Amino acid sequence: MEGLEKKFDDVIIGVTPENVGVLMELRSIIDGVKDTNKLRNEAESYSQGRNNKALISKLGEIPAGFVEAKLESDDLPGDAPRIEGLNGLAELSRIGVIEEYRGKGIATKLISAIEEWARQNGKKGMWLDYLASNEAASRLYARTGYTDVAQFLDNKKNKTRRIATKYF
Repeated sequence: MEGLEKKFDDVIIGVTPENVGVLMELRSIIDGVKDTNKLRNEAESYSQGRNNKALISKLGEIPAGFVEAKLESDDLPGDAPRIEGLNGLAELSRIGVIEEYRGKGIATKLISAIEEWARQNGKKGMWLDYLASNEAASRLYARTGYTDVAQFLDNKKNKTRRIATKYF
């Protein structure tokens, strides 16, 4: 990841066991997750695994956002339709930017950096799912080259979700 960090003027850093607390804090602020054990377990899985990766965006010394991805994942929600072509794609599993830093291109840079990691690890593209009502996410994903390939009702949450893909 050293090359990616330099590419983005040292703004993007990989999550390591030493800075896992930064990812936990960002997740707590952005996602509202308060369960410290859950946060630690998830954050540590992204700091130690070869098949998982998390990146943090910093503005100077201030953590502003994060992205998480998995090289191997079939974590489609239970109600999702089966989608042809997801084999060989990494999953962009979560992304967030602190509200006051949104609109500054941080999410776009994070997506670009995590896509580069997926490419370097032999993946031919990425997939993600998101709430259909999240218009900001829809615009972000379209702007960064993702195409919606399915829409479905997540019965567990009673919300409509979309699945989008991007091939490199």
